[in-house]
Amino acid sequence: MSLSLREIFVGVDGGGTHTVALVGRRGDEILGRGGAGPSNPSVVGFEVAAKQIRSAVEAALVDAGVPPLDLLFAGSLAPGQLTLGIAGTGRPSDRARLTATLATELGLPPDTLRIVTDVALLLPAAGVSAGVALVAGTGSSAFGITEDGRTAIAGGWGYLLGDDGSAFDVGRRALRVVLRAVDGLGPPTQLATAVEQHLGVTQPRDLIRVVYQSSSPRSTIADLAPLVVATARDGDPLAQQIVTRAGEKLGQFACAVARRLDLDDRSPVIGTGGLFQAGDLILDPLRKSLARVHLADFRLLDREPAVGALRLASGEVRLEIGG
Repeated sequence: MSLSLREIFVGVDGGGTHTVALVGRRGDEILGRGGAGPSNPSVVGFEVAAKQIRSAVEAALVDAGVPPLDLLFAGSLAPGQLTLGIAGTGRPSDRARLTATLATELGLPPDTLRIVTDVALLLPAAGVSAGVALVAGTGSSAFGITEDGRTAIAGGWGYLLGDDGSAFDVGRRALRVVLRAVDGLGPPTQLATAVEQHLGVTQPRDLIRVVYQSSSPRSTIADLAPLVVATARDGDPLAQQIVTRAGEKLGQFACAVARRLDLDDRSPVIGTGGLFQAGDLILDPLRKSLARVHLADFRLLDREPAVGALRLASGEVRLEIGG
C-alpha cells in the first residue's frame, strides 16, 4: 500500500486494561489496528504507559501495511495527527506529562500529539457534537460537552477513591456481601458459591490470599462483575441489589454532568463499557435516574471508542475538549 504521510491519521484509546490504536484515513476508513496492555498512567506509570501506546501504534502501522514508526514519523506530522484518549489524564498536568513522555518515546515534537481523557472519545465516536458520555467498565465516569465547548466530568476518581457503578465496584460489593454472610452479619447468598468457584478457593479465608496476592487485585475484583450479573439473573436478591445500585450510580453521574452544563432533554447520553452487557438489569435503573432530569435519549455506543480518537485526529470531528 502506497500512502503519503498526510493521508495517515492515528487514533488511540488507552485504559486500565488494554490499549487500542487505529490507523486510518478520513471518512472512518480504518486501515490497521493494533493492541497492547494498559496505558493508564495512574495505574502503570507514565513510562510504561508510553511504551504500551508505542507498541499499539506500531502494531496498527504494521497491520495497515504502512512504513514503520521511526520512518513514518521522521516526516512532518500535523498537530493532532496522532490523537489519544487515555484514562488517568483528566488533569491538565497529567496530560502534559504524558505528552512529554510519549513525545520522547516516539521521537516526535510534543505539539504533534493531542491527548484527551479517554471518556472524551465517546461522543466523537458516536458522531455526536454535544451530550453526555458514560463509561461503565473497570472504572466509571461521565463526561459532558455543550455545543459551545463547555465541559464537565463526574466520577473518574479511580478504584481507591470512587468508581461507583463500575465493574470493580460491583465485584467489590459482591465480595463484601459474601464476607458479611460468612461472618454472620448478613443473609446467605448464592454469590458465595459463585465467587469461590470463580476464584478457585475451597474456604472463604482463602479469598484473602487470592485477592491480596494477585498481580492485579483491581482486575481480579472487577472480573467478578459478570458472575454477579449472572447470579442476579438467577434471582439472588443481593446480587440484584448490587447491579441495580450500579445502574443508579451511573445515572447519577450523567445527571450531575447534565445539570452542571444545563443540557436540555434532547441531549443524548452515550454509554459504553462491559458492565452494560447486564442489559435491563442495569439499564432500567439507569434510565430511571436519567428520567429525573428528563434525559430520555440513552443509547449504547455502536463504535469502538478508538474511532472517536481517529475522527479527532483526521479533523472529521472538531471539538474543543478540555477533559
